[in-house]
Amino acid sequence: MKNMFKIKYLTILIAALLPVAAVAADGAEGKGPSAEARKARIERMEACAANPEQCRAERQARMAQHQAERKARFEQRFKQADADGNGAIDRAEAEKALPHLAQRFDRIDANKDGQVTPEELIAARKAHSRRDMAQRFKQADSDGDGAISRAEAEKALPQLASRFDRIDANKDGRVTLEEINLARKAAMRAHFEQRFKRADTDGDGKISRAEVEHAMPPMSHLARHFDRIDADKDGQVTFEEIAAARKVYFEQRRGHRGEGKL
Repeated sequence: MKNMFKIKYLTILIAALLPVAAVAADGAEGKGPSAEARKARIERMEACAANPEQCRAERQARMAQHQAERKARFEQRFKQADADGNGAIDRAEAEKALPHLAQRFDRIDANKDGQVTPEELIAARKAHSRRDMAQRFKQADSDGDGAISRAEAEKALPQLASRFDRIDANKDGRVTLEEINLARKAAMRAHFEQRFKRADTDGDGKISRAEVEHAMPPMSHLARHFDRIDADKDGQVTFEEIAAARKVYFEQRRGHRGEGKL
């Protein structure tokens, strides 16, 4: 519970270090991978070589399941810390249940309302993720040309290699950091569109207050700020209205970061 935010905040770094930690542990005991482990690894490699599409689909399914489980844990821990159940964590709640979050409270509280929402936590994590990705990108770019070739991706960033053709927007056989960020934004938009469609139970392209309140998974941030997001005050929220509100939110967040640097 106390390490929830830390775990979310350093997910990518931890994922990168896990294989190293496993190898180090084996080395400390004077052991390498067992014969069974080596055999299983070879069998997986052979299966992937024989049917790469199926291998890719299975890997993506495992990743999707892992992400869903991680999201569920995050939501459960946030809900436990949110003692008054208002969908946000104030400073007192953070100090009591999430001291690591409390230490970074002012930096994460983007709109400076004295509360931290799940969206603000996720935005802070993504900002950290982008910085981490930029560093990993630079390390993978072995020839220093500002782009990652397929060979460089396969050597240093296997997850990028598995999506190389999809991310390489201009099909020049190289992936830039800009293309990675664009692909990430497209994936985020597709994910939100899917959530929007699930919440829009009558399929009219808008979400009413009742639909928001009964959405699964919950859309607590949208429910709290419904009136502000509903720009034309028709009692319904469109995808465009949500996108506009998100744009304002992130512009405000960038403004607060700029103020902090002066």
